[in-house]
Amino acid sequence: MKPFHIIRRKVSRKIPSVSSHYLKLWSRFSLYFFLLVLLPCIIASTVTYLHVRSVIAEKVYNATVASIAREKTIIDKYISELKLAVSAATEALTAGDGDIAILMESAIDKSLAPTQKKALSAVFLIRNGKITASYGTDADKAVISSPLTQQWYFDAVSNPGTVYLPGTVQRFYAEGKSKAVFCMAESMSGRRDELNQAVLLFDFNYSVLSDFGDMSVVAEDNFRERIIMDYGGNVLYSREPGKLTATVDTDILKAVGNDSQGFKQILYNNRSCYMSYVRYPDMNWIFIDLNPVSNVTDGLWLRDPSMIACLIVLPVLLFIYLSVTLRLLNPINELTAVISDFESQQSGAGGQYSLLNHNNVLGGSVNGISDIDYLINKVYNIKLKQKEAELNSLQNQINPHFLYNTLESIRGAALYHGIHDIAAMSKALSLFFRYSIGEKVLVSIKEEVQHLDNYMSIQNFRYENKFELLYSIPQELMNYKILKLTLQPLVENSIKHGLEMKLGRGTIRIEMLSIGNSIKIQISDDGLGMPPKKIDELNKSLSETGASDEIGSPGKSSILNSITVPEAGPEGGDITSPTSGIGIKNVNSRIKLYFGRQYGLKYKEVPVGTMVEITLPAIADN
Repeated sequence: MKPFHIIRRKVSRKIPSVSSHYLKLWSRFSLYFFLLVLLPCIIASTVTYLHVRSVIAEKVYNATVASIAREKTIIDKYISELKLAVSAATEALTAGDGDIAILMESAIDKSLAPTQKKALSAVFLIRNGKITASYGTDADKAVISSPLTQQWYFDAVSNPGTVYLPGTVQRFYAEGKSKAVFCMAESMSGRRDELNQAVLLFDFNYSVLSDFGDMSVVAEDNFRERIIMDYGGNVLYSREPGKLTATVDTDILKAVGNDSQGFKQILYNNRSCYMSYVRYPDMNWIFIDLNPVSNVTDGLWLRDPSMIACLIVLPVLLFIYLSVTLRLLNPINELTAVISDFESQQSGAGGQYSLLNHNNVLGGSVNGISDIDYLINKVYNIKLKQKEAELNSLQNQINPHFLYNTLESIRGAALYHGIHDIAAMSKALSLFFRYSIGEKVLVSIKEEVQHLDNYMSIQNFRYENKFELLYSIPQELMNYKILKLTLQPLVENSIKHGLEMKLGRGTIRIEMLSIGNSIKIQISDDGLGMPPKKIDELNKSLSETGASDEIGSPGKSSILNSITVPEAGPEGGDITSPTSGIGIKNVNSRIKLYFGRQYGLKYKEVPVGTMVEITLPAIADN
């Protein structure tokens, strides 16, 4: 027993020295790794991040200035047209004789375009500080107190012959309501003696500004803001209605300098924002864009190759460090384990066995990865076949009823006309049927247009040349690919619901343009049109239509299923087949199924008739 105790005492003296040496080596390796590897990588990553951030901020600024310039050009053009119309109305009113109210209505009717009259809220003739005549839907309700005390009145009187622009004004009405209007004024002084000190004040709906502002990319971002203010700091346009006509925030006023344009970082609505502004002296307006910094910097590490490389290199270096360090210190670690096990009277080989077992487990995981790849490929192939089956099912439902309807027309023509026109009608029908049942899924736009011409010749035969089809398609787009039978069902829908019941000839226009990696196709007609509420419901259903929707499924309450296409029966009457109304939904579903949910149909509100816009990817012939 005595020798045994001596051995234990010697071991107990060696354990502290070994453990201390291990910790010293580990600390030294860690310090060297941090100073020579981690610290330079962190510094390089930080410098790269700041550089990329400044570059992206500059690009955002340049893009914003370009966007503001485009919006200003559009707004300036529209306001110039409004000024010309206001000046023409003032001239016509001055030159006329008779009842001033009748003259005012006649002058406005002759001088303003239909869209301008639609935007008109009210017109006031102010003479000697009093409203002596008015015209418009809101004219009788508006309250304009003490015009003589308002700056716009003096500015207009002082500059006869010039249309003065008061801008956005909060107009109050007799029933206690108020709304923002866009004002223009022109003096009538110097034209007739009795009209001295007279000013014609025009109130337009605020939408003349908001429509252009809402078209910008700013409208797609809930946290981004676009402001238009005059040189006095009064807000003319803002996405926040409560800020209209008020003075712009103090932080913005301080940040706007005397330069023609600028870029600064400010705090707006408790958010750090990049502020870009552009002055336009010809309008005395300042366009301001406020873009949250988070919009620019979020995900910044993944936008630059050098930063992505840093993210990849750091874990690799850390892995190498751990591997090398553990390999170098492993003998000391094993010796410490052996001594500890000897003290506790346990075997010192357990750690080595566990390491071997770990290697075996790792080898099994490699096989597991192979099995996972096999399962993923299997599921992918199943889903691919399912989508192909769905696409074929959708393709086969396109317009079989049209062929039967046309055959009835041929029969009627044969009975009524004898042999005339039968050859041409039969040829057009043959080409139409051959194209419809062809196996190709994607065709060129040129082929689709030729098929559409065939279809229109058949329809004009049936309706005695009642329809006219006009194209505006750049030649370079003719060879781009489109899903077969995309245009014809939509043109048929325009005829059935918009032009068939219209008196006289009807016109259908097809316009195509390339935007980036997409193609926009607009199909419009001058038919009966749809109310805005119906358009909103239709667009909502189109956006909710998924790639896996079943065409013509019973029991669905979608608005698309409520749209039925009346087909001409044997006696010219209308019949409704079980597959009626699938055209719009069929085309939209096929596009989303084949190209993705970001593409498809969308109806737009137009002054006359109906317009549908198709968004497709730009697929070249090769």
